[in-house]
Amino acid sequence: MQILLAYSSSGRWRGAGPGLPVGVIEFDAAAAQRVNQRPFHLDLRCLARVLLTEAWFPRLREAERGMVALADRALRERVLREAEALAARNPRVIEIRGVAP
Repeated sequence: MQILLAYSSSGRWRGAGPGLPVGVIEFDAAAAQRVNQRPFHLDLRCLARVLLTEAWFPRLREAERGMVALADRALRERVLREAEALAARNPRVIEIRGVAP
């Protein structure tokens, strides 16, 4: 089984120009705390396809599977809306790295 992961990095978006590009979601301190993280941004333009194995997820067989938080419905819908907006606007900017499908 394969899963698709979005690139994330700690701190605020540091791109050129004002505002966030389509496909980038910023999590301030309050939003990040709701998923047990420090402020970060998620970049849906850079995705990784990985195998759902212990090589990628060493705590997969543990009861919590290494998860630190679950996205609530509002967050899942926010990410989905941003991904759909990105795909509708310019799907060629989405880069998928990793194992072949």
